[in-house]
Amino acid sequence: MAYTDKIKPEMVFVEINKGGAETLAVSALHELVHWVSDPPLQGRRITAWGFLNDGLGEGLTQVVTEDIFEDQGITQYYKPVYSERVAVVRKLIERFDVGPFGDALFAGNVKSLQPLLDAYGAEGMQQIKTLATGNDSKKAIEYIDHHRGH
Repeated sequence: MAYTDKIKPEMVFVEINKGGAETLAVSALHELVHWVSDPPLQGRRITAWGFLNDGLGEGLTQVVTEDIFEDQGITQYYKPVYSERVAVVRKLIERFDVGPFGDALFAGNVKSLQPLLDAYGAEGMQQIKTLATGNDSKKAIEYIDHHRGH
């Protein structure tokens, strides 16, 4: 529906009539979360993306988006295509707390995600990211649950 390119910088909305106003609102807020992610200045890639990749990065961005809607008392909106990725990120947040994820996304402190590497190793994190990117939350969550501390 939309994408943000912080390098150019631009935010582009496509198919804005698909899904109605609620879908557009979710897309717009999701893209704004990308827009203000570290670095907040445009013209540079999002700092945490190198660690999170698309699966966990889009999932985390959508978690923030959904939490903003919930905090504002807005609960009836179109569920996004990222719901599988959201499930994986919420499972990781359940295990490691939200702080390190927010610190990585908004302050650029990717080192705060070190506990994930400590728990799953580089290969394990790659597996989780690959499953999240493939929208396979069931297998990703099983992996998270059964590979604690390698």
